[in-house]
Amino acid sequence: MDTIEKPMDNFQTRLRTAMQMRNMSVSTLSSKSGISQNTIYIYLNPEKYHRESCPGSNNLEALAVALDVSMDWLWGRPVALMSWIPTSERLPEDMQFVLLTVRRLKNEYNPGPFISVGYIGWNHQHWWCAHDGDCEISKVEVLAWMPLPTPYKPNNK
Repeated sequence: MDTIEKPMDNFQTRLRTAMQMRNMSVSTLSSKSGISQNTIYIYLNPEKYHRESCPGSNNLEALAVALDVSMDWLWGRPVALMSWIPTSERLPEDMQFVLLTVRRLKNEYNPGPFISVGYIGWNHQHWWCAHDGDCEISKVEVLAWMPLPTPYKPNNK
């Protein structure tokens, strides 16, 4: 499993990176985290406001939850870049495309788990899988999921 070997420069850089990864504005982050926009601007630009840029543990946790990253990563500790989240622990947001680990329930030729792309919808009641369109409960079991990685962006010179 890939890990971040060297922590990024500082909390400000990690916060900005997480916001870019989630395509999240200060306003949206404020709404999702319950932290004022003013405070988030201070975290992003501490030198401009002549303030400390590191949050307390409550704000760090709120930011991590809102950005769907670990507190350890946001704080700068080496952590796994991607890890599977069992569906028994939590589900993704409705209509959020994610990677899925899926197991066929009735297939003697390929009984092992495989990876698909899909989402859960209808208020967390029904999975849709790219491999066959419909993850019918009688056909497959969705075991775990993880957010999709950010798309590759070539350097246009």
